[in-house]
Amino acid sequence: MTVRALTRVILSQVEPALKLYALPLQVHPLHSPWRYGSPGSLVKQTWKRHGPFLTLGWPQDTTALDEGLITDGQFLDLCESIIATRERVLFHQLESFREGILAMVFDSLDRIQHMFTRDRPDLVDEWYERMDALVGKVDQRLATRSGEPLKTIIVSDHGFSRFDHAVHLNRWLVEEGYLAVQAESNGTGSLKDADWTRSRAYAVGLNSLYLNLEGREGQGSVRAEQRKALRDEVRERLLQWRGPDGRPVVHSVAYQEDAFHGAFAGHGPDMVIGFSPGYRASSETGLGKWKEPTIEPNQNHWGADHCVHPEAVPGVLFCTEGLGDFPNPSFRDIPAITLGTELDPGHSAPPPEFDEEDEQIVEERLKGLGYL
Repeated sequence: MTVRALTRVILSQVEPALKLYALPLQVHPLHSPWRYGSPGSLVKQTWKRHGPFLTLGWPQDTTALDEGLITDGQFLDLCESIIATRERVLFHQLESFREGILAMVFDSLDRIQHMFTRDRPDLVDEWYERMDALVGKVDQRLATRSGEPLKTIIVSDHGFSRFDHAVHLNRWLVEEGYLAVQAESNGTGSLKDADWTRSRAYAVGLNSLYLNLEGREGQGSVRAEQRKALRDEVRERLLQWRGPDGRPVVHSVAYQEDAFHGAFAGHGPDMVIGFSPGYRASSETGLGKWKEPTIEPNQNHWGADHCVHPEAVPGVLFCTEGLGDFPNPSFRDIPAITLGTELDPGHSAPPPEFDEEDEQIVEERLKGLGYL
């Protein structure tokens, strides 16, 4: 599913969180491929009724907390304010809701887990109880409505695990002889330093590994007939990799054709790395950089994550009408679960074109979200 589709469906990126009403996220206030909300009158009415609310990027400022610019208490107060506003919006919308889909994203629980799972698990438990109480409030409100009963769905796309070790995947590729570099400075480097004529693989993104394929990459050195053997070799070495605690660093490796489906599947990475719980790619890896050592302790406030192998962090899906027809539900099933019908992809708009400025905006936004 593309980013554009996600902004429309709005059923992602929270663990476990009630989602009953949502507006698409804005990429940038002035230079934006996507609208913040549609129709615009809905946004204006909500603002007038409930007052100002945060819209740009990720309102829970995890970066400020990670960098020591705000205290735990200030961060929690911010989360409290955000959830209170969204509750007001939700129950106001429920008053006039008659048909279609009404959805709300409560994502503070996600941020709470990122920042407190390791050191304040009691706080995480409190927030789960809080979200459970919110579900109860919604049920009570719906019980007072007359007419045909409404279907209630609670969905999240992932769970959480501790993030104890940061992994510099490109450093590992250098050490294993898959990524050749011209020079390094004090043990740090980036793909700008790569000698592509001698490099066979590289990493960009938190779970993505690419082969330097001839004909696809600007200076590709791996021929098409070598792709399968090279992938198998890299996969085997990754699965044998052990961390400082003696555990496997990588739990699973999925190939492109197994991980992605659809028209844009071929643009995905050649290999998707499923790190073991406790390990995650470093922020430097996300940007095509590295430093030494290959694995270092994660000492950030951001002490938990979900960018690991998916079986370790399953999401949840609850529905008041049951899910007997969906034994293995996925995001592709959301239209059928909610509306009882499939969407016609023929009317989907193509993804917007991205230029260099857009890429810089997205990179800065990902940094602000704590992923880079």
